[in-house]
Amino acid sequence: MKYVLPLVWGSLLLASVAFTKQVAASEGLWLPSEQPDLSNNLPTQAVVKIGTCSGVLVSSQGLLLTNAHCIEDTLEVSSDVESEIKASGFIAQSQDQELVSAPGLFASITLEQSDVTEAMSVGVTADMTPRERFLKITRNRNQLITECENEATIKCQVQSHQDGLSYLLIKEREYRDVRLVYVPPVSLTMHGGEDMNWQWPRFSADIAILRVYTDTEGKAADYSEENIPLEPPQYAEVGDSHLTFFDTVRVAGFPGQTQRLRTASEVQWNFTENYPALLSYLHDFEAMVEAQMETSERARIRFQPVYFQLSNHITFIESQIEYYQRFGVQRLSENRQGQLLQWLSAPEREPMFREAWWTVQEQLQSDRTWLEQDLWWNFLNRLSLPGAALLVHRYAYEQTLPADIRSRGFQQRDLPALQARLDQYAHRLWPEFEQRLMVYLMNRYLELPEAQQIASVNDFFGIDENTTEESLQNRIEELYAAPGLLEDEVREAWLGKSLNEVQQSDDPWLQFATQTSRARLQMDSREIERRGRMAYARPMLMNAQLELEGTYGRQVPANANRTLRVSEGQVLGYNPSPNKDPNEYKLALTYLDVFRDHIQENNETNVPEQFVGMMRRHNNECFINFERESVPVNFISTADSTPGSSGSPTFDQEGRLIGLVYDLMEESTISDWHYSREHHRTIHVDIRYVLWILGYYEGADTILRELGFSHQGDAETPSCRLTALNF
Repeated sequence: MKYVLPLVWGSLLLASVAFTKQVAASEGLWLPSEQPDLSNNLPTQAVVKIGTCSGVLVSSQGLLLTNAHCIEDTLEVSSDVESEIKASGFIAQSQDQELVSAPGLFASITLEQSDVTEAMSVGVTADMTPRERFLKITRNRNQLITECENEATIKCQVQSHQDGLSYLLIKEREYRDVRLVYVPPVSLTMHGGEDMNWQWPRFSADIAILRVYTDTEGKAADYSEENIPLEPPQYAEVGDSHLTFFDTVRVAGFPGQTQRLRTASEVQWNFTENYPALLSYLHDFEAMVEAQMETSERARIRFQPVYFQLSNHITFIESQIEYYQRFGVQRLSENRQGQLLQWLSAPEREPMFREAWWTVQEQLQSDRTWLEQDLWWNFLNRLSLPGAALLVHRYAYEQTLPADIRSRGFQQRDLPALQARLDQYAHRLWPEFEQRLMVYLMNRYLELPEAQQIASVNDFFGIDENTTEESLQNRIEELYAAPGLLEDEVREAWLGKSLNEVQQSDDPWLQFATQTSRARLQMDSREIERRGRMAYARPMLMNAQLELEGTYGRQVPANANRTLRVSEGQVLGYNPSPNKDPNEYKLALTYLDVFRDHIQENNETNVPEQFVGMMRRHNNECFINFERESVPVNFISTADSTPGSSGSPTFDQEGRLIGLVYDLMEESTISDWHYSREHHRTIHVDIRYVLWILGYYEGADTILRELGFSHQGDAETPSCRLTALNF
């Protein structure tokens, strides 16, 4: 890919991004075009963005593999007290038994990634104010997207790359009819429970099988009983060869945002101020959700996905903080920053980069100032009624603006996703419980510095010097007395209302959105200023970093941002001991016979008896590692990844599917900020374990055959493969 610097940075050296490709081993979440040697034989059009995770198409009839924990909402939506799918698992014996997924669970396939840096730079000049710069970039982005989305099912986005040094136009096809085919019981998908999150060794079958549907003409469409399975342009070939130590694996997916190469002050602020402040909210929400789950079986099922997300997020952040300290990440960032600043101090460079450097530092001070207010609004938006009202008002307001400056996510083309968000809010609404969350949030609001409290919020909730806990609770009780905003018969109509109609509504939460709109526009203006400043400063600093690394012949991997990426690593064990005690070494693979021994030694009773009884069976050596004479279950590798990599397919060097990413070791959580091959391990479920479960435990011959296998092997076909491999 040819990188063209935006016009505002045109005087910088293009050569800084054209240096040799000497890459640090295993580090890098690369665009396929950046590392063609890694991606050329991978079925990248079979790699799917599914919800907040990744997945992979594995059959000519639209079968899709991802992680079970990626479809928590679907498992909850499809469950009730009499039939809890998460606990018992689910298998559709035929296509007409497949279950409709939760609102908003869409599958997207990337069709193209193209460099649009020149188009995004049109009209952007160095002397622009931050607001002018942001609005011009927004206009350029919206024009590109409008031109790109020439079909109803095509979704396009423009993403910055290398912190805005270049821009990519991403063209995707979005499929909105996705159905559940199979998921094992939670005792298998999350063996060991939440205590085993981020741990190793593991024995989890964290997999779910979905099917993507289209209309009868093969076009993406909303759910309909008449829809037919997708015939994908490409699907992954499932492999069954065994892995061993130091084997190379490749991962493709849509990893979440990483924050590598941030300034030392940004790193310090996040770990000493931002993360602790966020944790205080998360811990309180988690405790309240946990208490609500204990009130009834129905509440336990309803709030399981929310509790899982909160608990997982807490563990992730706390692990990051722990290893930030243990691995000396602050010192490492300061050392790297010192090298960069020394290099920038040369007379020919210093004037060019000084302003960019101080812009980042000044923006950090602003972020610090408004942290508490921003966090409060963030958590308010998580509640169903205020969150839905703010969404409806925002969409109506955006429609009053020219289309070329509307915010991302609020164009008319975003209606299906916005409607799905309203449906999600409606499904999650439990008025009595949300009332208690609202009381908690208002108490947190009262703790904000006076300068960050908002007059319109005070007026709406009746907050003054005479406010008491009782008066606040009474006001909130009034607001939840008739929660009609999200009722089925009216919900779909809200996104068709004009701003005037929304503002004239007598719904109390829409009144809240209306009364606070001016204050929220001021916050939006602050965010516009921030983005405009960083759109200038970040690319300048990234260009400097690239130029510096280029003098050593090194290529700097870009931060991940939910675009299609590939990474490569090795199957490799891990020693967590600081002094590398050989007794602490953890092997890179786990096996079914070891899992069986583990169950027996620990007297585990939650694993289904039928499963335990089948653990010795693999018939004519189907799906086994021949040297170990057992079925591989999980493995770890050094392949670069983030928590957003969940569900990412793992391939061998021939491009055959050999597993799915489902977790990281807790030491690896710090890789969002600093990757170290010594400490980073990605956890994968082995595809042969998936095949073994389908064949021997579930007897799911139909699904197994669709994947190209049978568990009824013979002496001539010990792999139980029905179709020959493509070479």
